[in-house]
Amino acid sequence: MIILDSNIWISSLDQDDSNHKKAKDLILSFQKDKIIITDYILLEIATVLSKKKGKKIADDFINIALNNENIEIWPYSSNVFYELVDFYLKQENKNISFVDYSLIYFSKKYNVKVETFDKILKNSLKII
Repeated sequence: MIILDSNIWISSLDQDDSNHKKAKDLILSFQKDKIIITDYILLEIATVLSKKKGKKIADDFINIALNNENIEIWPYSSNVFYELVDFYLKQENKNISFVDYSLIYFSKKYNVKVETFDKILKNSLKII
């Protein structure tokens, strides 16, 4: 199982993005793996795609994510939400968003690999 950060999905769907080809190749390389999309990541992808490329592309992505057997959506339960809040409050790096901290949390709790283009997040995954 692997979690792909929103920047990978967004780059893969935005042909004008400098990481477009790299993102598409990366997603294809995980075709045989179960790809996890947390609800926060899904919301982030839909929001950015809608603003950058239009709501139709955001809607198309949501429908693909919901109907692809290789993709599993992880909605947060109230218990997980409070665990995430607790984890977030214990962290000190102000340069990492709550959503990115949630990826760090899941990578540690469920031993799930996270792929990202975000250098700060990538380094934090190694440290925390």
